[in-house]
Amino acid sequence: SVRCWQIQKQMNQVQANAVAEVKADGPVLCSDFNHDGSVCFFGGADNQAKMWQLGQPTAQTIGRHEKPIKCIQYVQIQNNSLVITGGWDNT
Repeated sequence: SVRCWQIQKQMNQVQANAVAEVKADGPVLCSDFNHDGSVCFFGGADNQAKMWQLGQPTAQTIGRHEKPIKCIQYVQIQNNSLVITGGWDNT
C-alpha cells in the first residue's frame, strides 16, 4: 500500500500520523507527487503506473511495463502534465 503521513515536529521530537492510504497490487518501488501535492503517482512490482488522488479510495492505472517500474516522476512543462516511468524492462 501507499500511505501519506502528516509530520509534526516539536523541539527535538517528530511525530508522524498516517492520514491517507491506498492499496497497491504489489510492492511499491517508487512514488512522486504533482505540483500541489494533491495527486500521488506510484509504480512497482506489479508493472503498473498508478495515479491516486488523495482522499479517494482507489488508484487508477495510467500505464504499464513488461517488468517492474523502478522510477516514476511527475513534471509539468508549460501547460502539459507528464508522468515519466522507468522499468526493469529497459524502457
